Amino acid sequence: GETWCVGFMLKGSGDEKGSVEFSENTCMLVSQLSSCNTTVANLDSFQKTEAIDSCHMSSVYAFANPSSARNDPTNANNKQCATEFAAGFYSSEVHWSSLLVDYTTLRVDADEHKYATLVNGSSFLEFGEACDCAGPQSMLGEAIIDLRGSPFQVAGPSSCSAETSGSEAVTCSQWVTDGYAVGVSLSCQEYNQYCVLRCGGESGCCRLST
Repeated sequence: GETWCVGFMLKGSGDEKGSVEFSENTCMLVSQLSSCNTTVANLDSFQKTEAIDSCHMSSVYAFANPSSARNDPTNANNKQCATEFAAGFYSSEVHWSSLLVDYTTLRVDADEHKYATLVNGSSFLEFGEACDCAGPQSMLGEAIIDLRGSPFQVAGPSSCSAETSGSEAVTCSQWVTDGYAVGVSLSCQEYNQYCVLRCGGESGCCRLST
């Protein structure tokens, strides 16, 4: 079935923004950069187009700096997190050297790991994911999205924060919390091309919402 998911939009001459329907998977949304905001390299120098399926084309963008998703193991060897700690989940860190952008919907599949490298731990985290088990609203997990030099920026506000006192879910821009006593903070710079998300709690995670 179809879901609404957040994703990317390509640079253009205007400031228009929007949301596009897309089927399956969690994605991330970027919006258009206006031409006066930044100098963008020739697309042909870092773009390769390939087919996703009969309805969508994708473009692979190799970026100068990797984006990353990193959990934090601090205090995670406790009762509710001990099993995942022992399995290496809270030590996991993943880097993306390139992103596969659906050129029709301008979205990125958060669970796409074709251009990802597991640099620590045991789990290929989702793009934009951050978790810890350090304590209430601890926010030691970190996701970095670095789109500088590309025609993309992360859609939505340049900053947000939220926290929970229990197991309820709250949102911060394109992210949703999961777990108990979770804190989340997003800070973006350089026209939303460089964003840092921090998240964690008592078994607290943040992931891109569907």
